[in-house]
Amino acid sequence: MRGDAVQIQQVILNLALNAKAAMSDGVHGPRRLTVETAVGAGDTVEVWVRDTGVGVKEEDLEHIFKPFVTTKVAGLGMGLSITRSIVEAHGGRIRAECNGTEALVFGSRFRPAPVPADRRRPASACCPGEGRRVV
Repeated sequence: MRGDAVQIQQVILNLALNAKAAMSDGVHGPRRLTVETAVGAGDTVEVWVRDTGVGVKEEDLEHIFKPFVTTKVAGLGMGLSITRSIVEAHGGRIRAECNGTEALVFGSRFRPAPVPADRRRPASACCPGEGRRVV
């Protein structure tokens, strides 16, 4: 996928930090943060971040990507707004959903720019292993 590597890293970091905060307080039992990647329809790249934190109320899901919306005592409410802006700037979409087994799932879909044939590398050249990562 071609794009601003720092911005793509920021998307994943913001989602992981939100997951960490959601799992910090009030969660009993195992805490799990899962990041998955896949090639989606139409050669899109999908990134899924799942956690076992406290979650978000169903009625609040439509607001969490708006600026200055936060559930954190010390939060500014800009992290998910910035994350959405970065994803959209890369031709993608981001969504959040509540899930019965994980508290919150964030899905991002990016439409990568084509990589010239002479610059392509197999995934194994930079990223050994494939699929699912549990942090």
